[in-house]
Amino acid sequence: MDYARVYREFIADRRRLEPSISGYTERHHIVPRGHGGSDAAENLISLTPEDHFFAHLVWAKAVDTFEAWAAVMVMHERDRRSDIFKRRSRERYG
Repeated sequence: MDYARVYREFIADRRRLEPSISGYTERHHIVPRGHGGSDAAENLISLTPEDHFFAHLVWAKAVDTFEAWAAVMVMHERDRRSDIFKRRSRERYG
């Protein structure tokens, strides 16, 4: 599978939808700084948390570097801990 193409098409689609996203979003570097990307506006996009994770996953599959996979693992752990916290809060406070 051509993951680089999938990533480009995903980002293009999300760029088109970006103005209509409401609620919580996360800023994503389209080309990560560790891969030569900058903080310039054209290299940043607002994504939902789910889309942000997906973007990192597809990027990691496209470039297959340690740094890209490390970012996926950090995000996964963050989301896992967040889910545990939310579940415990619901159990404790209803």
